[in-house]
Amino acid sequence: MQYTEAVSLFLKERILDFLIFSLSPSSVYQAENHGPAFEAVVKEYRKMMNRLKLRFGISKPSTSLSYVELEEWLDKKTMYENMFSKREFWKEMDKSELPGFFRDCGHYPNRQEIEDVWCLINQGSSGTQAEVLKRKHVVEIAFTLYPPKGANLTGRTTRQSTWVSPIVDGEEGYKYLVSNHPVLKEADIHVVGNLVAASIRDRKERLESSRKVEADGIDGSGISDNSI
Repeated sequence: MQYTEAVSLFLKERILDFLIFSLSPSSVYQAENHGPAFEAVVKEYRKMMNRLKLRFGISKPSTSLSYVELEEWLDKKTMYENMFSKREFWKEMDKSELPGFFRDCGHYPNRQEIEDVWCLINQGSSGTQAEVLKRKHVVEIAFTLYPPKGANLTGRTTRQSTWVSPIVDGEEGYKYLVSNHPVLKEADIHVVGNLVAASIRDRKERLESSRKVEADGIDGSGISDNSI
């Protein structure tokens, strides 16, 4: 048994060495800036990916190591930490500042989406959750709202595309508005207006039709199908 464990440990170390030398220099350099050793950063990365998977209903998570996905995670983690530094006070940030923090990062979640993720992260926790957040808490919220590719959570996130907050190919539509994207300049505002008006009119007609059916069921014969 001890011999098997020793062989297993040896193989893991050799595989890890191979991965380290196979990674691009930039990935190794970034990883060294996020922890005492490359192995510690990889462990932190895998732990977060597994937490995200568990949070979104994957019961037995596992995370393979891809240097492209690791590098993407490190890039975003660096951005989140830098933006946190701009707003922190005594290494903390108030929860109410999260919308502004996300705007700094180029993200535009609404307050309900932030609250939903807040509840998801703190699910099962006892007592009142603090409204003051440390850097690690803000980073955790950010990655839960915007899972990295390494988590493989396509279609499982809390954010849904709506008329008010559209998501196109994984990108938030609102960012095009604030950046005055050229695509919007080419769009025919009359076509857009007619589409929105038709959608509102259709919804209103369906709502009125539903109300009429309910009224007929109660006032017509005095007995509705639901009352039998």
